Amino acid sequence: MADGESDRPRLSQVSWGVGEIEDDVPVPRVTRARSRMRDLKVGQSFLVTNYTRERSVRELAYQIGIKLDRKFTVRQMSEGVRVWRIQ
Repeated sequence: MADGESDRPRLSQVSWGVGEIEDDVPVPRVTRARSRMRDLKVGQSFLVTNYTRERSVRELAYQIGIKLDRKFTVRQMSEGVRVWRIQ
């Protein structure tokens, strides 16, 4: 190989497994935990299934709790992370 070249394929040579171009595919609506926490009444809860790091959800609940003067508790469940409003 010449100087400066590597045996790795160039970006244009990599097969990305890209599908066909499609029209009119709707973008799914994103429901954020932050907006769910604002809507919770005391005793209600919701499950976060697409993100299972309890610590990150717990930190978000703490920050929102301070901002909104509410208290939340967070538990790791087998199917995700559950957030309860407790005050």
